[in-house]
Amino acid sequence: MALAASSPAIAVARVQRKRYLTPLLLAVLYLLALVARYPLLKHVTLDSKNYLIPWYNYIVKHGGYRALGQAFTNYTPPYTYLLVLVTYLGGWAPKLAAIKAISIIFDGVGAFVMYKLVRLKYPTGPLPLLAFAAVLFAPTVIVNGAYWGQCDIIYTTCLLASILFACLERPLLVVLLFALAFALKAQAIFFVPFILMLALKRRIPWHYLLFVPLVYLLLALPCLLLGRSLLGIVTIYAQQGDTYKELTMNAPNMYVFISNYYYSQVVPLGLAATLLVGLALAALPLLSRAPLDRRRLLQAAALSVALMPFVLPKMHDRYFFPADMISIGLAFFCPELWFVPILLQCSSLTAYMPFLLGTSKQPVRVGAWINSCVVAVLLIQYLRGWFSPPPFKRVAISRTTGE
Repeated sequence: MALAASSPAIAVARVQRKRYLTPLLLAVLYLLALVARYPLLKHVTLDSKNYLIPWYNYIVKHGGYRALGQAFTNYTPPYTYLLVLVTYLGGWAPKLAAIKAISIIFDGVGAFVMYKLVRLKYPTGPLPLLAFAAVLFAPTVIVNGAYWGQCDIIYTTCLLASILFACLERPLLVVLLFALAFALKAQAIFFVPFILMLALKRRIPWHYLLFVPLVYLLLALPCLLLGRSLLGIVTIYAQQGDTYKELTMNAPNMYVFISNYYYSQVVPLGLAATLLVGLALAALPLLSRAPLDRRRLLQAAALSVALMPFVLPKMHDRYFFPADMISIGLAFFCPELWFVPILLQCSSLTAYMPFLLGTSKQPVRVGAWINSCVVAVLLIQYLRGWFSPPPFKRVAISRTTGE
């Protein structure tokens, strides 16, 4: 009797231990990730020297938040707000470390979103923790923020959260998080085919798309109130696009194999091809009766952020970062594609080498071949997911009747 009575108490104790164990393991993994990043904080890249540190100094010199009324960066307001915020924490860390801390914090946020996403498929077991660790210790995630000082993890985390809420069928949050990603970086447009697919499949109402420009303008409001030009803010992405006249800025995509001599002819053709490819990617599911389940959602999202920078001209070396990260989630939902995030990590690292290590551009060609294979695999898997016939089911035949 005593043993039977104690069984529920033992079960409750085990549940409580598990409840506290998971947060503890997440915290330990994040602390280990911080330790791995610490030696990289002092490294100064050309981007840090020419842009990030001067921006930090400009904010300090011009009265902190008051600097927001002036166009001293080529970034949109949301990232600038974060930069202003860390200047008010002056003295707790060197300038460059404080700037990099923004991205490092979001490394943890992005990893946690991945944990929640993978947990939808695996409610129990260690795989969600493995997904959390895979993001934190992915080479491109470490290099992008802690070494390079870039902030691609921030908008990519918003895209990943948008996928999470698409899986949970929360359409408003899907669009709002995409809108936030777009307000942070123009590269969020790689996600547009995925969003259009959801609209075409009636997972999100069309009028929700109006939140994209609305969120952009609302987030710019503090800058506008402080005197910054509305025209200057709404044309930031257009100004960024005209900065370089190169078919590819070390992006491992199809334009690596085309001479920049043909820039003026190829760019309009590439833009037109991207538009057609993106529309086709969004509309193809309309031809299928297969349900839009979580597996297909991950396939569509991963293909969208891998295919768009592959066919778009004028891409930079870091623009496959969303594909690097979202493909990790894809590998958990489609275990047969376990090799895709590994290949994307390799191709992105080859793209980083010329800028960060001063190597020749030859490694980028290797990365472009890798991405050609990855995009082909993702496209085939995407088409199979929508148009493969259902698996054949054996029907038991009765021995007595032969039916």
